[in-house]
Amino acid sequence: MNPEGRRLVLVADDDAGIRELIVRQLQPLDCDVLEARDGEEAVRLALAHEPDLLIVDIGMPGLSGYDVTREI
Repeated sequence: MNPEGRRLVLVADDDAGIRELIVRQLQPLDCDVLEARDGEEAVRLALAHEPDLLIVDIGMPGLSGYDVTREI
């Protein structure tokens, strides 16, 4: 949870349209959202910001969603 008490969600997907769709669904929940375009970026953001929830695509190039969750 960030300092303002809002939930922080990390959305990681190599498809910009899918990320946009997920972010739109999270907006009414009053969450702060971080977006990652690939697994490496997802790991960097997760370690730096410690999100409350990860929504990760399993089939990303490079680090898969499974790899991301293992590294975090």
